[in-house]
Amino acid sequence: MLSDKVLAQDKTLFDVVIDLWKAKVYLIFFAVIALIGAFVFISISPKYYRANMIIAPAVNMGQGMSSALNIGEGSIQTQPDELQSSAAFLRFETIYDGVSVASILMKNKNIMSELPKNDWSVENLSEYLRKNIKLEPVSGTYLRKIIYFHTKKEFAEYMVAQIHSSSDKIIRKGVLHEVEGRILYLNKALSVTTNQVHRRNLTSILLDQERLKMMVSLDQPYAAAIIEPPSVSSKPRWPDPYAIYPVFLLVGLLLGFVTYGLRHHG
Repeated sequence: MLSDKVLAQDKTLFDVVIDLWKAKVYLIFFAVIALIGAFVFISISPKYYRANMIIAPAVNMGQGMSSALNIGEGSIQTQPDELQSSAAFLRFETIYDGVSVASILMKNKNIMSELPKNDWSVENLSEYLRKNIKLEPVSGTYLRKIIYFHTKKEFAEYMVAQIHSSSDKIIRKGVLHEVEGRILYLNKALSVTTNQVHRRNLTSILLDQERLKMMVSLDQPYAAAIIEPPSVSSKPRWPDPYAIYPVFLLVGLLLGFVTYGLRHHG
C-alpha cells in the first residue's frame, strides 16, 4: 500500500499523457456532449444586441476640441471655459445612471414598455441602469463610450440616446437655474453699489454669467458632446459563440477525465 502511494505521488508528465490517452473515449464522449450543450444553450438563449455611443466634454464657444479633450489634473493652463466644460462632463459621468435620470425615463412609455416586467420605481430603475448601462473610457482619452445590451436593436439604440439626452437636460437645467440666481444677485448688487471699482468688477462677473446663460440656452449638448451617434451591432453580441464553445468544451473534457479517473482508479 505504501509503495502504491509513493508511485501515485511520483507521477510524471508522461504518466499524465498516458492517462489522457487511456481516457480518450471518455474525453471525446463528454466533449461531444458539451458541444451539443453549447449549441443548445446558444440556440435557446435570448440574443442581445450592443448599442454604442461615443461622447466627450462639450466644446464651449472659444474652445477647440483638442482643448476640451486635454483637460486633466496635470494641465498647467486651464481656462475658465475648460473648467466649466470639465465640471459639466464630470456631473454627466456622475448622474447618468442615478435617480434623477431614472425619474425622467420613468415618464417615457416607449422605454418602460420594453423593460423587463417589474414593479418599477425610481430607485430600482436606477439600479437597473447601474447594472446595464456602462460608461467606458476610450483609449485613455476624455472620450467615453455609452454601452447598452438589449434583445431589440432599435430599443438598444433608443435607450442609449435617451440616457445621454436626459442626463444633459438635467445638467443644463441645473446650471441655468444657478446662473439665473447669480445674475439676479449681481443686478441687485449693481443697483446699490456706488464704488466704481466694485461696479467694474461686478459688471465683469455679470457679463461672464450672461455669456454662460447664452451657452446653456443653445440648442446643443451642454455637458457631453456627441462624437459618434448611437449605433447598434448588426449581429447579436451575446451569447458569444467564441466564448461559449471553448468554455463548454473545457468543462466537458474535465468531466470526461474525472469520470475516467473515478471509474478506473476509484
